[in-house]
Amino acid sequence: MYKLILGTVLMMVCIAFTAQEDFLRLFLNTHAIAIVFGGTIAILIASTPKKSIRKIFKLLKELATDKTTNASLQSELSELTKRKKLSSPSSNILINYAASLWDDGVEPNLINILIDQKRVEILDEYHNIVAVLKNLAKYPPALGMTGTVVGLVSMFSKLNESGTENIGFSLALALTATFYGLLLSNGFILPFADHCQIYTRQREQQLDQVYQTLIMINAEIAESIIEKEVSSRAA
Repeated sequence: MYKLILGTVLMMVCIAFTAQEDFLRLFLNTHAIAIVFGGTIAILIASTPKKSIRKIFKLLKELATDKTTNASLQSELSELTKRKKLSSPSSNILINYAASLWDDGVEPNLINILIDQKRVEILDEYHNIVAVLKNLAKYPPALGMTGTVVGLVSMFSKLNESGTENIGFSLALALTATFYGLLLSNGFILPFADHCQIYTRQREQQLDQVYQTLIMINAEIAESIIEKEVSSRAA
């Protein structure tokens, strides 16, 4: 997560460095900010189910706080191998779910099916978040163009009153809406979506490894074989 934040900060520094001295005066256009950022939030609310929006914030928290390591997973799986119980809850949802099924005494063949369904459900949540973000990224540029058109209409409507004296500055203000649209889409939403996609791929690999080990534990394969398999995957 810190890499995403660092990259965003560096991008903003580059933009500010290449700007002219009157950067703040030109780009702090409250109308452009309102139509692009406010409009994007409005579209997110209108086009995305509340549950999916909550999952986006949940993923943000997970990206900021996730400290799961191969060593911790290996330790938890080894504990499950010995007695099919955990001394404390795992950071991995699939491990917790499997442990709860064994605690409830669910029939082994059904456990295999339920664990697989849970794995697919978890991965679908990650993929849906990425899809929502990539879909959202197409709107800010359009909102920016809308803001620019509104600004141009307003500027041309006042030409008869003020002439062409301030046309350059007015045009620059109108184009800031397009700038904000491109910045929000390509500088924030899409990088965040790509970051989530890479994280999802990593989680998918991790869940597949955990799933295969849980199936072996459920089949009551020899502890030494499972330990060897877990160690080789964690290496």
